[in-house]
Amino acid sequence: MKIGDRVLFTFLGQTKKGEIIMTHSTGIFKVKSDGGTIYPFIYSKKPIESKKKSKSKDVVIGYIIELIK
Repeated sequence: MKIGDRVLFTFLGQTKKGEIIMTHSTGIFKVKSDGGTIYPFIYSKKPIESKKKSKSKDVVIGYIIELIK
């Protein structure tokens, strides 16, 4: 995925459409939604869910579902 790609993503459980406006080498993207809101920490893929209760601060609140053509 690269800057300018249109994506379908989720944020706090809600599906949204937007455009990637910034990328980071760690697989995190900044996405601007069609509504104009900028989401700064959208991950490139759905996180692996662990059965253990983790107290980690790395909580994934948004990730890219798919590219939109």
